[in-house]
Amino acid sequence: MELHSTAFVDGEFLPTMHAARHGNQSPPLNWTTPPHGTRELAIICDDPDAHSSSPWIHWVISGISPEVLGLPAGIPPIPEQQTPFRFCQGRNSWREGQTLGYRGPQPPPGDPPHRYRFRLFASDRPLGLPPGIDAPTLAAQLDGHILSTATLTALFAP
Repeated sequence: MELHSTAFVDGEFLPTMHAARHGNQSPPLNWTTPPHGTRELAIICDDPDAHSSSPWIHWVISGISPEVLGLPAGIPPIPEQQTPFRFCQGRNSWREGQTLGYRGPQPPPGDPPHRYRFRLFASDRPLGLPPGIDAPTLAAQLDGHILSTATLTALFAP
């Protein structure tokens, strides 16, 4: 399984329209067909360079059908997206403002570029998770059920 975006190339800079202060629009993501036996896809986007005890979470999605091969840009921060497909968004690491759905990069001024990892997981079972879950809960439910993963990394600096 491979993950890519029309907005950026792996290891390159994320356009500012996808950053928290400049539009906060989730980037489009596309992937190749998941392996046989995939029952659900999930995504976690994090910043492993954040000044926190664990990676800073920017986006959590579960419940993506294995027939879906991508997400458009600008997914709104609502628990369920009904058209043209269905999935549930979880909580990001912010404690104020928009805590559900995608929240783009916002590294502290003066920091070197941070990495933003978009990770796609193919699960061998439906997870059935509710909207608003957090990344540790999703990771725990995926444990032992991952058929394949794909990672796409973007950079962003203030």
